[in-house]
Amino acid sequence: MSSNHLKITFIISFIFNRYGSTVYSPLLNGILTGKYNDGFPKDSRLKTFVDFPFLGPFVKLFMETYFGEANKEKYIHMLKGLGEIAKELGCS
Repeated sequence: MSSNHLKITFIISFIFNRYGSTVYSPLLNGILTGKYNDGFPKDSRLKTFVDFPFLGPFVKLFMETYFGEANKEKYIHMLKGLGEIAKELGCS
């Protein structure tokens, strides 16, 4: 069973049973590593979540807010700056 299948199973179970969940993602699904600085590959995990009926709207909103044409340059610049700080601290 793949990890994505497990995640989907848990998400569906949480929604069906009205459970809450706190998820810790220290690298924000690759955003903080610079993985998406040049766009979102079709096979990326974040891009695949767009197709899920209950997650898609949130992922689309996230992508448009931070990586839409209006804000992309600002956030990419900020993420590159964070990457430089992480390298200086030996945390990259």
